[in-house]
Amino acid sequence: MKVTRVLVGSSDYDLAVHASTSAKSPVFVHVNQCGNASMGCYVYTIGTPLKSSVDSTYSVVLQGDGSGLQDLAANLGRVLAKKFGCPAYVSMSGSVSLTDYAFLSQEVVRACQ
Repeated sequence: MKVTRVLVGSSDYDLAVHASTSAKSPVFVHVNQCGNASMGCYVYTIGTPLKSSVDSTYSVVLQGDGSGLQDLAANLGRVLAKKFGCPAYVSMSGSVSLTDYAFLSQEVVRACQ
């Protein structure tokens, strides 16, 4: 598992990523704004096999927070499921703006490679 502290704008985020070398093992991602104690949201995403002609992903919200953060977590799960061809568990908590999310998602993909 890789754990990193990332500075985005004026906020610090802790980023924890576990990506296995096995193609069927899921990717685990946790993004937390430093100083935040709430659980946030937790989303599970699967995609169709890479060789499939249909390009679909399916997400399930395991823990919602009602603040719209689960939409960002589901989107990040879709990105990871499509890019790596495996299921993804994404947990996000804190106050993540769209600008912060754009940078954080790039950091997550980079950390998974």
